[in-house]
Amino acid sequence: MYNNGLGVAAGSGTGRALIKLPGEAWAALDSVVAEKSPDNLVAVRPLGDLFMLLGAASIEGWQQTGLADPPIRRVSGMTYPVGCLARDAAKVVGSSLIFVGDDFSVYE
Repeated sequence: MYNNGLGVAAGSGTGRALIKLPGEAWAALDSVVAEKSPDNLVAVRPLGDLFMLLGAASIEGWQQTGLADPPIRRVSGMTYPVGCLARDAAKVVGSSLIFVGDDFSVYE
C-alpha cells in the first residue's frame, strides 16, 4: 500500500512490515516490527495519513516520520486488541477502516 509516496507491505507470515522509500527498491532490511503487541502481520491499509498494520491478534496505527530512518513509527494509543481475520477481510471505505476481526465480528 502506498501513502504520500511511501510504500508499506505486510511481510508474508511475519510480524514485519516492509517499507519502500520513494525512488528505492523493496528491500527485506527496510522493515519495522509491531512493537506494542507483536503478532503475524495480516495486512496493511492506508487510512488518511496513517498506515494501519493489521495483525492476527492486534491492530496498530503508524505514521510517517519524514525521516529516512525510521520512515514510520507507531502512534501512541493506537493499538487495538482485536486481530484481522484475513488480508482481504479489510477495506478502507471513505475515511473508515472496515474489517472482519479474528472473532468473526465486523469492525469499523
